[in-house]
Amino acid sequence: MFYIAKSFDDADFVEIIESIGLMYSIYVMLSRHCLIFDEIYDLTQFCFDHDCYPQTLLTNLAGKVFQITSAINMIIVILSDHLPSDSEHTGWFDAMSEVSENFAKLGRYTFAFDPKDIHYV
Repeated sequence: MFYIAKSFDDADFVEIIESIGLMYSIYVMLSRHCLIFDEIYDLTQFCFDHDCYPQTLLTNLAGKVFQITSAINMIIVILSDHLPSDSEHTGWFDAMSEVSENFAKLGRYTFAFDPKDIHYV
């Protein structure tokens, strides 16, 4: 999205043509099977079965202050540390995997999600 906005701000014809390709890629991702829709659906199903009011979520966050501080600290350390160059794909994969793992921890702490409480049929 950054590159799309940047190309329209600079009004460079070549970048605008490239942005059309990027916008088409985003359209294809959203129109076909995009995993974000599955995640949003799972979250709504979880909230139908559990208490997801903002007051409850803030209470959950207040109960896990040290774990949340640790997860946020890890995200900041990973993103502010020496990031790999654009050609080091495995380095980027490892760094972003750790970032997403810590964001998942924040989500679990916020919603007080315990996988042991889920009873699959």
